[in-house]
Amino acid sequence: MAFNQHQLIPRPDIKVGFRLNDEYADTLLPRIRKLLRSEPNSKRFPGTQPVDFELCHFDLLESEEYFVRDKTDGKRYIMFFTAKDGGTVFMLDESNKFRFLTNFKLPLRHNPNAIHDETMMDGEIVMEIDDNKKCLRYLIFDLMVLNGSVLIERPYNKRMGMLKQDVIEPLNAALKRNPELEKRMPFTMEIKSMELSYGLINTLQKIPSLKYGNDGLIFVPVNRPYEPDICHELLLWKPTNQMFVNFKIKIIKPSRDKKPIYQLLIASDENTHKFHDYFTPDPQTEVDWIKNVHEGDIGQFW
Repeated sequence: MAFNQHQLIPRPDIKVGFRLNDEYADTLLPRIRKLLRSEPNSKRFPGTQPVDFELCHFDLLESEEYFVRDKTDGKRYIMFFTAKDGGTVFMLDESNKFRFLTNFKLPLRHNPNAIHDETMMDGEIVMEIDDNKKCLRYLIFDLMVLNGSVLIERPYNKRMGMLKQDVIEPLNAALKRNPELEKRMPFTMEIKSMELSYGLINTLQKIPSLKYGNDGLIFVPVNRPYEPDICHELLLWKPTNQMFVNFKIKIIKPSRDKKPIYQLLIASDENTHKFHDYFTPDPQTEVDWIKNVHEGDIGQFW
């Protein structure tokens, strides 16, 4: 086939918290889909997904207000903060797999002694390396639910204003009162930096100084709601050397003395994937694939 291992773009190896058991995950995912107004029987990740930037979209950028942000090469998570067991956050990745953290207390704006319950946000965890020190940061680019109140119909700029006012500022105030809390946090939380689209040059100038990977730009409509699944007004631009195709990986395990066989599946409709081709890792990375690639993972190929 046309792809080879040297063209495989590995996903960041960023894991936080603990894997959630399947039984609980099967009850939690429908709740998240319901809050986001996502199709209940869909197999897709419920978070909003962009479409590729095309020539026709220049008219859209001229007629509507847009924010622009760099596309982070991190691990995307929808985070669902609850009051369960004194503060539990559930983290849903793009493979619809859950992880969770306990004793994660996100303070309320008007009552710092109380914590958020059913607050949902979208963002990416990135790993920064500075002076040989690794630091995990959760860069948030949307707020969809605030203490059970669904915000997805509100304009993007309003949602981001509430994210700052009701989530980030109360958290920063709590950390200022008790610096020891920050040492116990598995990652920092902050709003993803972005500019109005006419400030595009500022975003481009900042990219070389970023301490994490970047693989494009995202254009976000200011006055649009949060749309689960595909949003045709949310635009993804990538340089030509960063364009790729996503495949779902199916592993066929033969007898013990033989190597696994990998099938690449491509989405055919809302709920199913169809076979596209077989893939064989090159010898240099074969051991890594056997160890780290799992059934249902999403691989990025160009």
